[in-house]
Amino acid sequence: MRSVIQTAIRTLILLLMLAAPLRAEPLSGQQVSDLIHQALAEAGQGGTPVLSLHRGFPPCSTPPSITPGRAGWSAVDVTCPDIQGWTRRVRINGGQPVARVPRTAAADSPVTQAIVLTESLPKGTVLSRDHLTTGTVPGIGQDGQITDLTSAIGRRLKVNLGAGQAVLARHLDHDWLVREGSPVTIQIETGPILIETGGIALQSGQLGEAIRVSNARSGRALHVTVIGPNKTKVRPNIR
Repeated sequence: MRSVIQTAIRTLILLLMLAAPLRAEPLSGQQVSDLIHQALAEAGQGGTPVLSLHRGFPPCSTPPSITPGRAGWSAVDVTCPDIQGWTRRVRINGGQPVARVPRTAAADSPVTQAIVLTESLPKGTVLSRDHLTTGTVPGIGQDGQITDLTSAIGRRLKVNLGAGQAVLARHLDHDWLVREGSPVTIQIETGPILIETGGIALQSGQLGEAIRVSNARSGRALHVTVIGPNKTKVRPNIR
């Protein structure tokens, strides 16, 4: 009876040993490298894993999966699918990154037509026709854009501007037709008679603006209205 019980116990122990899962062995760098090379070949990719063949990896009861990283095949993730799995990233020398779609101005933001510089110019430059052309610029954050060439020609830059940069109103000096200290023509109208004399501007002025000038002959200050480039006209009843 005793021998029967001992035999039954030994049989049970043997059955439990056969039913117990085999303990997975750690993976070698060579094994993981072979898996990566296989995955690269199946994906039509070149490259070589940057991996020491002597490097050890944790045990895994099933072959790990090899997937490209977020940036493409320039690196791969080696993942063990066990319940308590693990993931290791391995760089691929010569692997192909994900192709990036070029960003275009149209995709990023609206654009608009504006007057831009044909060359870089320093502060103080008086703009000529040769300095200006039309171009496309971002339509956001460009308040005060100049859209008419004639409104920019002859005006002076208040800042340094680079080639291709949009010309904005804040970049330009006031649209003076008469500048302080410059010689001007003074028209004096007396009935049907129009008299013209010379003078010096005591103030800068834009078209239609009232300024003061000095009569070149008498030195008398006159109140005038700007009527054109370096041209003024004495205001009625004010001399």
